[in-house]
Amino acid sequence: MARAGTELNFYATDLSQPYRIDPPWAIDRDSTLELLLFDTPLSELGLVAGEVGQDPSGLPVPTPDATFMSQLQDGEAAGWADAQPSLEVVTARIVRDPRSLCARFYRRTVIETGALRDNAFSLKLGPAAALVGSLDGVVTYVEGDQAQSVAFPSELPFGSAVIDQAGDVWFGGDLGALWRGRFSATPTPTITAEWVATSSSGQAIRWLVVGPGANPEVFTLGIDGAFEHYRGGVFERLHDFAGPMGTKGGLASPGAGVIYAGNSRGAELLRYEGGRLSNVTPPDLLDGFTEVDFVPGFGVMVAAGQGRLFQELAVGQWRELSDPTISLFINALLPYEEGFLISGALGFMAQYRSATDSFCPAEQLGAGTSRTILVHGEDLLMAEDVPISRDRAIITLLSRR
Repeated sequence: MARAGTELNFYATDLSQPYRIDPPWAIDRDSTLELLLFDTPLSELGLVAGEVGQDPSGLPVPTPDATFMSQLQDGEAAGWADAQPSLEVVTARIVRDPRSLCARFYRRTVIETGALRDNAFSLKLGPAAALVGSLDGVVTYVEGDQAQSVAFPSELPFGSAVIDQAGDVWFGGDLGALWRGRFSATPTPTITAEWVATSSSGQAIRWLVVGPGANPEVFTLGIDGAFEHYRGGVFERLHDFAGPMGTKGGLASPGAGVIYAGNSRGAELLRYEGGRLSNVTPPDLLDGFTEVDFVPGFGVMVAAGQGRLFQELAVGQWRELSDPTISLFINALLPYEEGFLISGALGFMAQYRSATDSFCPAEQLGAGTSRTILVHGEDLLMAEDVPISRDRAIITLLSRR
């Protein structure tokens, strides 16, 4: 950047090759020069080599990794000194591709859980505290970077778990077992819980939604396709999907008493409200789907194979948000900033930004299939299935670059 009085001129170049700066504007013989150095490629900063235009409604200058300053004297640079970006640089607005605002992450910490089977649930307990459980009954309490094993009743089921508005934890699992309990981190991490009921189908509960109130409605989806409702000590069978479901089903609730239940194998999505079921399957969903979720600000979302993603605009009316460059099998969605994150197979993750109505490039940040992601303090927590390269499930903490 060259500064002469109040006049600023910006020029970008790639230092990975021998270079010469030939700006298209004359540099005043008494200008101040600032050299802003970045470890990130220009394309990821939203810049291209050459003159960088200024725009009052544009984006700020990206924060440099290093800055050097020199004063021209009679057209010659009088040495370069380590410096901080000037106020003129900090307050300037320049022309940048808005996709450069994409969040970029790196793997900061990998936590070995000891679980031999895949992830069953991840529950956010506080700003930087989470409970992560596996299908073989290994439960890990993560607070900050520290992880501890959790004690629990020997018969506690591990197919799915959610926290209700009162802070109670509900568990569903083998043989249709439904339990309710509490978690305490002190003096040692412990779950205390009791059996509540057994589903009418007796199928292993793999998906679970719990409504509000002291005596909440509970909706379950079994591994072989039984969609059931529980309240006041009674289970009621609402629908039988064509099973077995495997891991490709889902439940989502956009509000009290409204549930979306899906079966990927039959490419069928049903909406339950007020005792009635209606088919709201997105069009062209012949390849089934991998996730059904409710994302605040976006509504009900359905993720299909090969990175296809559908957003419900009104009941039964969908629009596709897919990006042809992302073929990721999506297993998790998370509200993030003014958009959301998607993650799934092989630990890939990508960000959708409302400002540009587009996806950022996908990054491989994990090793196994990511079943859930949570905001964890200033980081993200990714709970992964057992990756091909390991024999145990892992939890990965991701930090922003």
